[in-house]
Amino acid sequence: MNNDYQALSITSHILGHHTYGKLLREYFNNSNSLGSVDFYWFKEECNKLLWLATRSFYCKFPSSWIQQRNLDFQCLRSELTTAYITKLLIKQKLHSKQYSVMHLHTQVMALLALEYMKRVPTIVSIDFTAALKYREMQDVSFQWTYAPNISLEKRVFDAASQIVTWSEFAKQSVIEDYDINENKVIVIPPGVNLSALESDNNSADKNSDNCNILFVGGDFKRKGGHDLLKVFLENFSNIAILHIVTKEAIECSHHRVRVYNNISAYTPEWKSLYQQADIFVMPTYSEGLPQVFMEAMGFSLPIIATNLPQMKEVIINDVTGFMIHPGNKNELAKMLKILVENPILRIEMGRKGKQIAQLKFDIHKNCSHLESIFKELSASQGRNIYTNIL
Repeated sequence: MNNDYQALSITSHILGHHTYGKLLREYFNNSNSLGSVDFYWFKEECNKLLWLATRSFYCKFPSSWIQQRNLDFQCLRSELTTAYITKLLIKQKLHSKQYSVMHLHTQVMALLALEYMKRVPTIVSIDFTAALKYREMQDVSFQWTYAPNISLEKRVFDAASQIVTWSEFAKQSVIEDYDINENKVIVIPPGVNLSALESDNNSADKNSDNCNILFVGGDFKRKGGHDLLKVFLENFSNIAILHIVTKEAIECSHHRVRVYNNISAYTPEWKSLYQQADIFVMPTYSEGLPQVFMEAMGFSLPIIATNLPQMKEVIINDVTGFMIHPGNKNELAKMLKILVENPILRIEMGRKGKQIAQLKFDIHKNCSHLESIFKELSASQGRNIYTNIL
């Protein structure tokens, strides 16, 4: 069987997807395979005038009441804008080069690319679905606002040659909410570059006088940052230090709260923060499958997270950390107190988390699995390479 492949991969650059995209590039650029992948961020070659003209479609309506009920259809507007920009990029790349397979991450990239997906075997990888967002809405009377998103995603999933989900939770949504054959959907979690996390002196970076608590999350509110900050200031500011890595400006002048706004994954500053940390906490309200938990496990840190269904695929409650109900600050304070006061428990939970990360979340193993799908889809087409698709 000929395992050569020529793949076109277009990925989102939003939050954790940017880290995932960078890890994909690193793996495939160093792969010994005979195949090759051309990687692009969806807006990488977008005309500046087009980008400026479409930016308004990403804006949220200036009313929290409307935003919470999705009545500004911001999700639909932004996704269709992203999909349109991606469609132009796909058209350009398929016109200039031969490809045997496409890889689009996430499904948003594929919403307006059906004509190309029907001609070029396409892998669509996802972390979440619109149907899951639909069910998350607190005001059920406005769930209908996600109906257009669900309809568009259904067309994408039907057209895809293979659907890769980050979690079993997302896989079941694709199968049950979109009526997709289960044989078409496979789970490949993202992961971490474990070799890049190795340190010559694990304990030397720890501050023995204080317990260092680490939070990493771009969307501070959605990821429970305000809950953690409140609990920390009320209960632990005299015995611990809170390190917050986020893209948002956080107003807090307490000398034991350290905020970092421009830290990227796998940089020396990023690595140093994880190495000096004793506990990782992100009490998120809504997630796909956060890579930051996998990163924390790779650094042998115990974790406090919320008991969302998908979180249970990463964290084992009472074994690698603790799980609490979203928004329950009393539970958060209780679990944090246990870890702050028990360094031996922290070490034991962190050790078990590292073992799971090595088993399930090694980016090299998971990318190798994805690469095998590239080869399989390309080989199934024989030598029928698609080109000049306009």
